[in-house]
Amino acid sequence: MKNDPLMFIDSFKLNNENMSNQEIFDSRYQKRSLKKYRLEDIKAMMLYRINVLCEIITKNGKIEGFVKELNEENIKVNAEDNKTYLVSLDDILDINILKL
Repeated sequence: MKNDPLMFIDSFKLNNENMSNQEIFDSRYQKRSLKKYRLEDIKAMMLYRINVLCEIITKNGKIEGFVKELNEENIKVNAEDNKTYLVSLDDILDINILKL
């Protein structure tokens, strides 16, 4: 008995001429947006004076450190190399909370 696939699904091709009245959304090329709930979680933890270690991925690189201040425009991070970074929220692509 062979382990051949039971069914083969061929990928389809869009025929734009037949679909002129429909708007097409391609989910493969979506631009990633900053997760607002993560910012709210960080604000809540800072209210309870919990140190938040996070990884901030920006357009210029990656910053890993403790969040010291967060407002509507910027986030202030103390990195491991004893430097303080002030990052604009517009430049942030993603935030990962590493440790509480």
